[in-house]
Amino acid sequence: MMAAEIATDLAEPEVDDGDDDLAHYARNDELDAARKQGRAVKALCGTLFHPHADPSRLPVCVVCRELAAAWSR
Repeated sequence: MMAAEIATDLAEPEVDDGDDDLAHYARNDELDAARKQGRAVKALCGTLFHPHADPSRLPVCVVCRELAAAWSR
């Protein structure tokens, strides 16, 4: 079984629950489609977010990082 390629991207939750913005992991194909269509994408942790160009300035979601690490094993 081939693992899907995973990318990091900035998260802006659709519902503000008081959490800080985080960089989330999501599948590259889903990120590309979401960018083109201007829609939200579901992160590995389950958070819905709108992808942006520069996630590097934000801390990475710990849950996404752990799930991505487990996926790549």
